Amino acid sequence: MDAPSLTISTGSYTIGTLQSGNLLIGTPAVTVTIQTIGAGFTLSLSGSSTIQAGISQIAAWSGTTANGFGFDYTTSGSATSKSYSGSLTKIAPTVLDTIATGSYLGGNGNLRTYTYTIKYVAKINALQAAGVYNGNTNFNLQLQY
Repeated sequence: MDAPSLTISTGSYTIGTLQSGNLLIGTPAVTVTIQTIGAGFTLSLSGSSTIQAGISQIAAWSGTTANGFGFDYTTSGSATSKSYSGSLTKIAPTVLDTIATGSYLGGNGNLRTYTYTIKYVAKINALQAAGVYNGNTNFNLQLQY
């Protein structure tokens, strides 16, 4: 019998101190691990449209602007391997991976592990106020049988 699980390595994350004009890639990464024998699934990420420090805001990267916040990620165990790109990916509802039901069934009935390593990324300009900015990220796992 399958007993899928989702594990997230941390409940909070600090990206670090942003400096004008520099792309900051936060470390350590957040690791999301899914284990299943054969259930299909879709893993997606969504989150704040802005991060805030008091009344100051940093907008989510739009996909075209030079500044904002977003993420970069790698995959392991998936059919579609992805490595860090060293750039921003927009935080919108973003599908990180989709695995079809029964795609990787092993003959021995062992759980298969899928790992997603996420680093948050931000870049600001000289007009952005310094401060501790806060936002949220949600991971959504939809199982398919």
